[in-house]
Amino acid sequence: MEELGEFISSFNKISLVVFFITLGFLAYEIYLFRKEGAKKDKPKIPDFKEGIFQKTVKASPILVKTETKKIIKRPSKISFIIGLIILLVIIANAIINFYSFEKNTEKNNQPESNPVVNIVASKGIILYDNNWIPITESNFTKIKRGSTIYIGIDSTKDANIDMARIRVNEKEWSPDKISLIRNDDKGIFYKEYQIASEESVLNIEAQLHSKIDGWLGD
Repeated sequence: MEELGEFISSFNKISLVVFFITLGFLAYEIYLFRKEGAKKDKPKIPDFKEGIFQKTVKASPILVKTETKKIIKRPSKISFIIGLIILLVIIANAIINFYSFEKNTEKNNQPESNPVVNIVASKGIILYDNNWIPITESNFTKIKRGSTIYIGIDSTKDANIDMARIRVNEKEWSPDKISLIRNDDKGIFYKEYQIASEESVLNIEAQLHSKIDGWLGD
């Protein structure tokens, strides 16, 4: 119902007024054409009156009968054609506006799939798509709003590194940011992250934890 209201408001109000005026004018012209045609088709029958011819004619005063003829406006073909052209132009404009409205509505209803505008990441952070393919500058378009990615940090070969913590677009560390999940094939600690539909920037920070030195980088 709201979309219908937007379509009606997008239609030129002046064109709508002209449309109804032109439509009324054409209807009146058609009425005149039909009336004129009916008048031509009606046969003229002479008025015969019964009477007796008389040989003698008495003089009588001459009576002059005046008859007022009704003036009937004849339809103009040129004005009818012009009105018809205007009507067709308005209808064509309405059709174009309708298809434009449908196209814009369809476009607005499509899920947004623009890539994330920017990524700010700490040193050692590696991004993977959901198939564990590294995301680099060459395939940056893989990162789209709504996508699921893996955020990993290189755990190095230090045996004392036992965990990591990773945060995205947050300024404070909290216990739920700690990751104990490790991918031994990649040599990283990682966390799964789904990009929100409204996010345009990913500010990623990560720290490794050492059994001896604690959180590295503090």
